[in-house]
Amino acid sequence: LPNKVNDETLSAGDARAWEARRLAERLQALQREQFPVWADGAYRPFQFGDAAILFRATTNLPLYEAQFQAAGLPYLTVGGRGYYDRSEIQDLMALLAGLYNPADDLNLATALRSPLFSLNDETLYRLRWRDSAGERPREPRPFLTALADPPPTDQREAVAHAATVLAELGRLVRRVDVWQLLRSALDLTGYEAAMLLADRAG
Repeated sequence: LPNKVNDETLSAGDARAWEARRLAERLQALQREQFPVWADGAYRPFQFGDAAILFRATTNLPLYEAQFQAAGLPYLTVGGRGYYDRSEIQDLMALLAGLYNPADDLNLATALRSPLFSLNDETLYRLRWRDSAGERPREPRPFLTALADPPPTDQREAVAHAATVLAELGRLVRRVDVWQLLRSALDLTGYEAAMLLADRAG
C-alpha cells in the first residue's frame, strides 16, 4: 500500500480507502473495455462475477464494501465478521431451509417477506387464512399450498411470481448443489438488484 499519494502522506486507513477506490476503478475499466476472459472454450467479455478478491484478514472488509457500493459494483461477501448476521444471508438461509423442508412455514414466511419476494404482512396472513374464494379455512394453509391456489390479494402479481419461482427452485432441490441453487434463486428473484437499489436508497 502507498504511504503517499500526490506527495500527501496517508494514514493506514486512508491508504486502504485509496486501494479500495483504485480496485473498484480497475474492475469498472475491465468491464468497460470488455477485457477478454477465457470461459467454456471461448473468449467472452469480462463480467464482474469473474473477479474474486482474497483478504488475509477481514478487518478492513467494510471499507472495501462501502467503496464497491458507492461505485455501483455488484459483489458477494463469503465469510467475514458478522457474515451470518447480515439480513441478506438470513434471507437466503431461510429460503434454503424452506426449499429443503417445504413444511417449514416459518422460514418460508421469512423468505416471502424479504426482498426476495417482498410480500407484505397482509398478504402473508391472507395466504395462511383465506382460501381461493376468500373464505376462512378451518386450519392455516401451508404457504406452498396457498401460493399454488391463492386467495384474492392486492399483491396478485407478486404472489404469482413467488409461486413460479418456488416451484422452479423446488424442482432443482437435490438435483443441483447448494451454490447452483442459490445462483438460480438470485437470478429468478432479482435479489441482487433489489439489494443494490436498497443500498443506494439508504
